[in-house]
Amino acid sequence: MDTLKLPMTFERGTAATLSEGTRPYYTQIIALACRIERGELPLERTYGTKDPTFAQLRESEIRYTISQFWPEIQLTLIARDKPKNTGEQRILIDFVLGN
Repeated sequence: MDTLKLPMTFERGTAATLSEGTRPYYTQIIALACRIERGELPLERTYGTKDPTFAQLRESEIRYTISQFWPEIQLTLIARDKPKNTGEQRILIDFVLGN
């Protein structure tokens, strides 16, 4: 099922969507899994990861969430970018789609 593109934008008066099965579709899924804190979604309390602001990011948590809810995604890289002067640190993730 196609999904809304986040942040929400409009193209020709219609909300932009991402087509299921495309790389941008799965990229957004992974980004949301990393941004949603475990327990935040009332319908699925086990989805998401712990907020890495106050605790160290654990790769195993990301791998577990993705494999549990999106088994077709195979993560090939999880790395941390060099921290910026502001304290922000990006997480680099790459993936392939399985059968």
